[in-house]
Amino acid sequence: MSDAVLCWEKPPKAEPYHEWAAYQSDDCPPGNYSPNMDQEWRRRWKAKACGQRGSRLRVEVRKTTGDRFQQVQVLLIVHEDGSVVMSMNGKAGFTAGEFAELGQAVEEARDAMREYRKLHPAPLPPVDDQGRHLCVFCRQDYVDDLRRRCDTCRKDRT
Repeated sequence: MSDAVLCWEKPPKAEPYHEWAAYQSDDCPPGNYSPNMDQEWRRRWKAKACGQRGSRLRVEVRKTTGDRFQQVQVLLIVHEDGSVVMSMNGKAGFTAGEFAELGQAVEEARDAMREYRKLHPAPLPPVDDQGRHLCVFCRQDYVDDLRRRCDTCRKDRT
């Protein structure tokens, strides 16, 4: 397998916040994306582990694509169950090499979560004094199959 593509370090700021926040974009709605990092960091696949304190472990992978005038932030959320959610703030244009790295980045994120779970097993749902598993949200209703949510909480959250 080739070298790792994910970078787990936080990128340094290219400019002080007050200078970066002063940028305005002509012909764009407010809230446009302008990354505050140098060009080398923009080209990297940046990863961040989230959800270690709860039961929903995931890895957020970010990639900035585009040219100097149109920056697009691509966000991949890789969940522990293997599913992936992809979001972006515009049309993302990948080179052939970047697109090939996308699959490798997702696999590296999954591998990182597997390694984390080996060291830190997922917590089991709470148990009452008779050994029955309770819902992790309301802690009142019982769950049958360790799905962690009772039927009432599942309906409220959908």
